[in-house]
Amino acid sequence: MRMFIGFPLTEDIKKEICLFQDKLTTGRKTAPGLLHVTLLFLGELDHNQIKLAKQILNTIKLHSFSIRGMNITKLRDMVIIELAKSKELMDCALLLQNLFLENNFQVEKRPFYPHVTVSRNNHEAVSEPFPFTQTVDRICLFSSQYQNNQLVYPITYQIPLKK
Repeated sequence: MRMFIGFPLTEDIKKEICLFQDKLTTGRKTAPGLLHVTLLFLGELDHNQIKLAKQILNTIKLHSFSIRGMNITKLRDMVIIELAKSKELMDCALLLQNLFLENNFQVEKRPFYPHVTVSRNNHEAVSEPFPFTQTVDRICLFSSQYQNNQLVYPITYQIPLKK
């Protein structure tokens, strides 16, 4: 099963993103239920790897932190919201990458680029501020699957972050 680690956005932020998406005339808009921040993509995992991923997540002892939306811009053919590279967010992503590498998971070793994907296959020129803040109070293990011919990202497991 395809898996990744991240956190969902609040419903209020999703509504604001949907209002922006209504202005787009090209591309494939990210459905509201799929809007999230990926901290680490794990790829295809078997049952034992998923079990180990949950055990690894249970070792994490982080405090909740805030993320801050910056700008809507382009990344290749995607429209994204860039997130501020706060120390807490970047440290969280690096910690996850290191923990999963230490446990022999095949994860990408490229630097983490914090963003939210708003639209794919988009050829419009977009650039505007998109300020928001959100408290991240949990880290989630998501699966990527199709249900009734629709892509969904159900949360398979989650750990709360300390307040």
